[in-house]
Amino acid sequence: MPIDRIITVGIAPAWDIRCFGEDLDWDRHAALTGQTVLPAGKALNICRALGWLGRSSVAAGLWGSDDYRQMTQGVAGWLGPIEVRMTVVPGATRQNVTVIDAKRGREMHLRARNGLATEANLLRLRDDLTGLVDDQCVCVFAGSMPVDARLDACLACLDACRQAGARLAVDTSGAAMERILAAGPVWVIKPNLAELGELLHRSVEDRVEAIAAAVGPLTDRVEIIVVSRGARGAVAVTPAGTWSAEPARTDRPTAGTVGCGDFLLAGLLDALAAGRTMEQALAQAVAVGSAHAWGWSQDKSWADLADMIPVRVRSIR
Repeated sequence: MPIDRIITVGIAPAWDIRCFGEDLDWDRHAALTGQTVLPAGKALNICRALGWLGRSSVAAGLWGSDDYRQMTQGVAGWLGPIEVRMTVVPGATRQNVTVIDAKRGREMHLRARNGLATEANLLRLRDDLTGLVDDQCVCVFAGSMPVDARLDACLACLDACRQAGARLAVDTSGAAMERILAAGPVWVIKPNLAELGELLHRSVEDRVEAIAAAVGPLTDRVEIIVVSRGARGAVAVTPAGTWSAEPARTDRPTAGTVGCGDFLLAGLLDALAAGRTMEQALAQAVAVGSAHAWGWSQDKSWADLADMIPVRVRSIR
């Protein structure tokens, strides 16, 4: 089935505030070396990454009315195009803060509570998705979801897309992922190693063969399972085969880890939408995630980088 549109759906949107400094510590006053403020959340990050790759997308999900205009102004300056089709709900979108100490090579992630994902707002989102989605779409549900009674309303959003014939790509974790997989077929999931262990209720060793064996039972419900391994790349498992991919160079300094998994997933979806093989798609996914980790997505174009990030891909079976 051809892929005409990629629609991202964010249940937990946020403003991403990154503060950069050196030699930061408690009980000290320090000057920042830089700061960025971007509309984000995992779903919108994927739209930004797709735009950087030269692919258009649709940004759906929840966003607060108090700062909706600022969000659209920010997105308008991104590569794309990105069509904003958010469900605008009362209130302000949360602000998440990441503090990055470049000298010590460490980060602190401060996450605010998501106050927009009420049951009523989620059911409004479901109705909006019903009028937006068709069988030529990939709907990407990325980010955290509530695990209380509101999870049923989240599942109703996914079911609306599934009933419309869309393929589902899911990047969430915990009870939400378990319920999603129990509810019906999913095209792509992208857990990291910790999230995979949480889904399987056991720890998984960070070895390609161990990861492949662990996710094998999931292939009756998921067509493509991509497990991200940080700087070590990723493993893809499908009913047709298993592949591992890692960047040929792992000694480059990291500019930050926030959003790397989102860029990896965007790289995968872009390649699959272009008709690439699974092996080619995994290689691009790891290259795109690595480029973002190294800070190259901020000031370099993908067209210039595509052939500059060698990735080793190995077929396991």
